[in-house]
Amino acid sequence: MYDQLYTRQNMTEVACWAHARRKFHEAQITAPLQAARAMVLISKLYRIEKEIKKDLAEQSWELSVQEASRVQIRQEKAIPVLKELHDWLHAEAPKLLPKSPIAKAVNYALRHWQALHRYTEQGYLNIDNNAAERALRVIALGRKNWLFAGSEQGGRNAAIIYSIVQSCLHAGVEPQAYLTDILAKLPTWPKDRLSELSPAAWKPQQFDNNNPTPS
Repeated sequence: MYDQLYTRQNMTEVACWAHARRKFHEAQITAPLQAARAMVLISKLYRIEKEIKKDLAEQSWELSVQEASRVQIRQEKAIPVLKELHDWLHAEAPKLLPKSPIAKAVNYALRHWQALHRYTEQGYLNIDNNAAERALRVIALGRKNWLFAGSEQGGRNAAIIYSIVQSCLHAGVEPQAYLTDILAKLPTWPKDRLSELSPAAWKPQQFDNNNPTPS
């Protein structure tokens, strides 16, 4: 169903390794050894991400430098693991019963391989979309309180507001302070510099304004 979205020129699929891992986890009952093999390799990918996060947290680099460093480390460490996993998937696929849980897990990973591999190409991408799913829980838990959006456009506006607020929370930014500042700037802000107004880019600007470097 979702594959049709990526036929558009301006949309690129980035798949979630948590979803791929979950299928192998579910296949453990009927194929414990094969499922364990895949999960060990996937765990290596997550271990690399944990190491990257720890290393970058100790640095004071700009966001663009952190993203470049993340790509470099992924290319050096994650790509070999991905190759090993890809080779194993190809070798196992012909041996499996087509409708078995392990076959479904293997075929899912192979079918989405390019999208699963894509997180290694850009430093701003994550290995999974767990953060987005956690953010969506807020809507799911409270939807009975705001059951009707009033109109289709109202629903679109609500989705935009939810996205902005969750992006602020993810970046450690207070949403009201962010929106107050951004809405005042937007009317005269250059269109080619809109990326500077994202919550992640806005946060260090406020830090610099509140803590000016002594001359």
